[in-house]
Amino acid sequence: MDSRKEFKLKISPQAQKALDKVGVPRKRAFKPDPFQLEAVGHLDEGDVLVSAPTGSGKTWIGVKAMEQQVSAGGRTWYASPLKALSNAKYHEFQDHFGAENVGILTGDRKENASAPILVGTTEIFRNHLYDAMYTGEDLDLELMILDEAHFLGDPDRGMVWEEILIYLPSRIRLLLLSATISNAEQIAAWLRALRSNETFVVRAEERPVPLFNLFMFPDGETVPLLERGRLNRPIRAYEESLQKGRSRISLKPVPLGRVVTVLREMNLLPAIFFLKSRSDCSLAVSHCSSAPSGDQTRVRRFRKRLNELLAQMPFLQNHPQLPDLKRQMVAAHHGGQLPYWKLLVETLMKEGLLEAIFATSTVAAGVNFPARTVAFMNSDRFNGRTFENLTSTELHQMLGRAGRRGMDRIGFALVLPGPYQRPALVAELLNSDPEPIMSQMRVSFSMALNLLMSHVPQEIRELLKQSLFLFQGASNLQETQVEFESLLEGLEEELHEPRCGNIREALRMMDQQQVLRHKERYLKRRLKAERLAWFRRSHLVRGRLFLNRKRKRFCVIEPPELKDGKTFKATPVTLGTKVKRGHIKTREFEIRQIGPILDAVVDLPEDLDPETVVKRIREMAEKRFGALSIKTPLHPYFEAKVVRMQEELKDARETMKRMPCEACEHVELCHEFENEEWKTRSAQALFLMRQIDEEKERVWLDFKRHLEFLQETNFVDAYGRLTEDGLWAARLRLDQPLLIAEGIRKDALPTEDPAIMAGLVAVFVWERSADADLPQGWIAGDDQLYEAFEFLLRETAGFKESMEKNGFATPRFQYRPAATIFSWASGASWDESLYLSGLDEGDLAMIIYRTADNLRQLAGLTDSHPELSATAFRAAQSILREPVLPF
Repeated sequence: MDSRKEFKLKISPQAQKALDKVGVPRKRAFKPDPFQLEAVGHLDEGDVLVSAPTGSGKTWIGVKAMEQQVSAGGRTWYASPLKALSNAKYHEFQDHFGAENVGILTGDRKENASAPILVGTTEIFRNHLYDAMYTGEDLDLELMILDEAHFLGDPDRGMVWEEILIYLPSRIRLLLLSATISNAEQIAAWLRALRSNETFVVRAEERPVPLFNLFMFPDGETVPLLERGRLNRPIRAYEESLQKGRSRISLKPVPLGRVVTVLREMNLLPAIFFLKSRSDCSLAVSHCSSAPSGDQTRVRRFRKRLNELLAQMPFLQNHPQLPDLKRQMVAAHHGGQLPYWKLLVETLMKEGLLEAIFATSTVAAGVNFPARTVAFMNSDRFNGRTFENLTSTELHQMLGRAGRRGMDRIGFALVLPGPYQRPALVAELLNSDPEPIMSQMRVSFSMALNLLMSHVPQEIRELLKQSLFLFQGASNLQETQVEFESLLEGLEEELHEPRCGNIREALRMMDQQQVLRHKERYLKRRLKAERLAWFRRSHLVRGRLFLNRKRKRFCVIEPPELKDGKTFKATPVTLGTKVKRGHIKTREFEIRQIGPILDAVVDLPEDLDPETVVKRIREMAEKRFGALSIKTPLHPYFEAKVVRMQEELKDARETMKRMPCEACEHVELCHEFENEEWKTRSAQALFLMRQIDEEKERVWLDFKRHLEFLQETNFVDAYGRLTEDGLWAARLRLDQPLLIAEGIRKDALPTEDPAIMAGLVAVFVWERSADADLPQGWIAGDDQLYEAFEFLLRETAGFKESMEKNGFATPRFQYRPAATIFSWASGASWDESLYLSGLDEGDLAMIIYRTADNLRQLAGLTDSHPELSATAFRAAQSILREPVLPF
């Protein structure tokens, strides 16, 4: 167990007992498991949620359900979270049902869309639901299958799943296929309340292939990880020695190439290794020795299949990792690789032709290639921002790949030591239930716009009340509700026959009074503060004289923007004011940092030459002027704002007057708080009532915040209806629909050059804000691109700032993605574009795919923006070329 010893395989007797079970099970005619038959049977009676371990045969249930629909002339949509999984299911179902009966709809592909079985991503189906709600058309669908349904709890994607479940008509039968989840009954209870259908939960607890957990010490000694359900004693002793001795971080890594060799000796290949980083995966491949040449039949099969795949994907012939793959029959698999290279590797692994794959733990949810053994040397994972401990769900997801049904009698999990490995944590997680699925519902601008296409705000409020978020929130509020009811009973004894009706209404009146008084104070303060800024923006016109804080006189040359300008430019008013090299020297001022505005404006037309401008300004140097009165009328734009605020103030005061409180005998008790005990208890009850109300209305309040911004920016009118701009912006089902829509409104996406459009759209999808940006001129002939980029920045800056001021996140705009995608769209080689991007090839491929997705959305605006649509279509075609082809 000493990590300084030479690495040499040594298997403990207990581990050997498990290894003796290794082998291929006896071939038997397929017989469905009881849970599979139960799930199919329940589909005649209602919706079904299947919770079962990875690899247990959930797809068989889906296939049987689809067979029934095809026989009855019904249609099925089979949705999965990833394009790669959708493509795999598409080919699998074509083989089973015949190509004529299966279609696919993803962002990249639309084939046989009228087929009785349609495979696609969840996002595409959600968009179909949006369209159906808008047009009022009934979906031509009898069965909806949501595969990988545990994605409902995914922080990034879960919202889409929840939207589908809320919007899906209850007449359409629902089949949810999920990995093991601990709160399946809660999810089913929500679905019953939501859809008014019976929802059956079908569970399978046992893995189809038993799993045995091993631990390999740094010197190669291999023992069972667990002993009677607890961490094995030798491993505990090893962990204690690390804590007492040298730092865990200084541990010498286990030689993974050697581990592959000993796993081959133990007959535990093929194996999937989950490693910490992309570079670790590539390094592991380089440390592996050549595959043994003893089994020539297997080697020939591998080479034949590899050549077939390379013939289908010839652009991979010169892939830098191909020589290692051919020689070693192992490969790396992570997000930094080309999607088509990963597809090649996955295909070889699924067909049992590779010995090992080295993958990052972040792709554990996306791999679909089981192995005999899963090995890992980290009990943490990167979540996209930082490293955190694995959860029980994540660990079981990784280990779910160990043991192939019909190919292995037993599967193995191999825990390898390392600086970031905590065997005690792994043992704890192995004995823990998966974490419960929690709602990830959050409002986005795309969601808000699309719901407003078919619903008025009050209808949306009722729709959002059906969310899983509020269903789970109600359960969490039970203790708060009990405490609140108890307080109400005590307060009600002292409040006899209030004019408002009862204690609950009295509390609401108290709450409303406090809100209205706060609003009154706020409006008074804001009116006073804003009026000064509005006064300055109204009167700091070109030629206006004013004093700075040192009482020196200046003349406005470039006025602030009327609506929300913060700065402007002015020149000193002196006898010595001059023109230098054809320009008037100016200084920039902030409107909040100036002295009095003077009652004088120099006549300075825009077309006046600089010499005449300076002459007229000098003439004002010794004249005396008074300050402009603060009561001078504002610009009509601001006068309208003042009127609106005054009306709000008046409404607040009148609302308070109309309340029954003034004439009630309890007015002093409720609002003057002379009784200290009442004051304390009523304040506590108010706090709990607000907490309960806020939890119940949280999603609606978030929607309302988005709605108000959409109204301010003229995508939605005062009545909650989409404006003309809102109608076409709703078609942009993107991460940043409003920023792109603002770019369209400002004509900042040029329609004459597809390559420039592709480059500019890439700016909206680039997320690597920490990377160094590129200067202009980095690529030849980018003058037009840089000018268009600068124009886009200028034209969207105010809108972007307004979004941020209102608490909405916006991306940092950088020139690097524009230059990279422009270069690629203009015909640059893959290596040139890769160098320009500074990214791994898989990351660049994903930027290209996401840019193409955005361009396709723009291409859909054929009615409102035909020229933009045509250019976007050509731009999308220009960037989808080898090695980044549509899937």
